[in-house]
Amino acid sequence: MLAVFEAPGAFRFAVHIEVKHPGDKFKAGGTQAASYPLRAACWTGNPPSRMLQHSQATTVLLYSEKKAHEYGPNLKHFGTLITFEEILSEFASLIITS
Repeated sequence: MLAVFEAPGAFRFAVHIEVKHPGDKFKAGGTQAASYPLRAACWTGNPPSRMLQHSQATTVLLYSEKKAHEYGPNLKHFGTLITFEEILSEFASLIITS
């Protein structure tokens, strides 16, 4: 996912989010995760034509804490780590059950 936010004064900030579902893996060879911060830096100030211009960017990995050990070597490549379990804990009161 990619989200570009705009603040007053036309300042734009991009958030590059990689979502790894519990059955997902990073591609073999270790370059998939490492490419996220490189791409975010490359697209800052010079994005592809289909993307909004932005001045700064960060990377986020959204994943299950059950995969933290498996994903371990890849975690360092993301600016922010968020687990599905953290989201569930934070928003549990909003879940509607029948």
